[in-house]
Amino acid sequence: MRLAKITPLAAVALLIGCADQPLPTELTKGPLFNSSGPVVQSVTGSGHTTRPATDIWRTFSINARKYADRTVEGQFQVNNHGGTNFHHGIVTCMTFYGNRAWLGVYFTKSTNPSAEDTEGILRVVDNGEGKNADPDQISYIAFGNVDAAAFCDATPDFPLLHDVESGNIQVRE
Repeated sequence: MRLAKITPLAAVALLIGCADQPLPTELTKGPLFNSSGPVVQSVTGSGHTTRPATDIWRTFSINARKYADRTVEGQFQVNNHGGTNFHHGIVTCMTFYGNRAWLGVYFTKSTNPSAEDTEGILRVVDNGEGKNADPDQISYIAFGNVDAAAFCDATPDFPLLHDVESGNIQVRE
């Protein structure tokens, strides 16, 4: 087998040709590329709850960061087992008060056609660590006629919170 050689001139031409192409978003975020400054607040966690009305087991995962310049990046995913509901999306805004966080989200994938490409809202509570701590809490994600940015600004006492039965949520300010 013969290996192709790239001459130095061809390599420079290739790099110049690609120089005006933006990097994908996934590659321009994070510690190596982030121009938003340090992370100042974050919400991370995963676990499960059981829907009280239906006894359906629900798993969730969330990872979101707010930077010093107030920009936000992150993702969430929710799977309702015993049904076919699945939601995935990005976090668009966050507001923190102590151990509580309000998050606005945007659904990028969902098995519910009315949820995809819409905004949603949720909130979480980090009740500490250890066997003597109360369970962390998470709400269900409300979507439809919601304004995520207004929700993050207003920090209301809804959607209703539910105990995390297994797992952990970390709210870091």
